[in-house]
Amino acid sequence: MRQTKDLQFATTVKQLVGEVWDDLDGRVEVIHRDPPSEPFGEEDAAVLAMSQWFKYDFMTWVDPIKCPRCQGETRFSGMANPTLQEKEMGGERVESHRCVICQTERRFMRLNEPVSLLKTREGRCGRSHQPTSLNLTARRVCSIVLLSTASERHPC
Repeated sequence: MRQTKDLQFATTVKQLVGEVWDDLDGRVEVIHRDPPSEPFGEEDAAVLAMSQWFKYDFMTWVDPIKCPRCQGETRFSGMANPTLQEKEMGGERVESHRCVICQTERRFMRLNEPVSLLKTREGRCGRSHQPTSLNLTARRVCSIVLLSTASERHPC
């Protein structure tokens, strides 16, 4: 039963981010040939490759939030009530931003669910660990996330 559930989980993740599954082995090989430090094993290279891919290629970082219509600057206009679709994705908190140029509204869900982040492919600094951890789990790599306090944080 557990193996079936694990396989279903890994299949779901692979469907959402299939390109990383196909491309990861090549990235791992490159990192493993020229590691950033010693000792640095193949699993270390896999973790680094996946983290880099999620942070720089897969996700779109939306801080500041751009207008979806004209790519102009937006201003925060308050919290909005989540729609049914936003709630289904885990968007219990939704920000509303208004474009200073064309006045288009841009809604931004504050997501904490890794699968939802994989679907939207956008977030703010600090969210990259969630889809990365999800994928590491799907690949059966044990990982732990270390979080810092606000006073210890630094810009991404």
